[in-house]
Amino acid sequence: WFSPEVALVTNISANHCDWHGNFEHYAASKQALLRGLSPSVVMICADVTVSDWKNVSKARAIGPNLPEFAPRVPMALPGEHNRQNAAAALGVCVAALGESHGQRLTEAIGSFGGLSHRLEFVCERDGVRFYNDSKSTTPESALRAVEAVASVLSGGARGVHLIAGGYDKKVSLELVARLGLELGGLYTIGKTGPAIAAAAKAAGADALRVYECGTLEEAFANATERAERGGAILLSPACASWDQFTNFEARGEAFVAMARAWRAEA
Repeated sequence: WFSPEVALVTNISANHCDWHGNFEHYAASKQALLRGLSPSVVMICADVTVSDWKNVSKARAIGPNLPEFAPRVPMALPGEHNRQNAAAALGVCVAALGESHGQRLTEAIGSFGGLSHRLEFVCERDGVRFYNDSKSTTPESALRAVEAVASVLSGGARGVHLIAGGYDKKVSLELVARLGLELGGLYTIGKTGPAIAAAAKAAGADALRVYECGTLEEAFANATERAERGGAILLSPACASWDQFTNFEARGEAFVAMARAWRAEA
């Protein structure tokens, strides 16, 4: 049986239930990584505890808290979840290479500017920032993206205008809907858009802050009309892209093109 020297488990939350059929099967598939581990290292991030997993008694677990060698340098990427991810990545590297590499790796992580489609800062116009987080295909990742962007805005979450929705993976989108209670605006797209918008309003969100837009183009137009200086427009769909786009990259590239074209008009 496959037995890695270092295993990384970052979270266990519902995803891909359209394929797996239910959460239990999805969780069991993730747990397969840990089957047959000997004295290997299992890095467990803050969202997971050892008790969540089966067959880990033979493994040496680090967590659930961030390891002692978590990055101490300022990070270029916003958001506590990025700090946790960086600590987990650093932990894996140190476990594989040895602690003598820790300082050099910490410095490298501190200067990392991020990847395309993953909370990517695109541009700014008239004090409004644009972030492309098209890789966000789960409610939890969208929530983390909103928290990250809100942390760098003076107005907090009220300055965030979120574009969300897409292909239906048969998971609960209640977390996304409830964001409508605190955001400057929630603009829904794709197959799941109507359900998200309806759930947000049912939860008590101001109807003037929730817009069922259908397409990314319409959502972008509505968001740019309402976002104010000091705010941000964030594409973090919480859903897969396959209902309207070939993949998340195509969705993100479309958003980036719109943002840059809109900036050029200034």
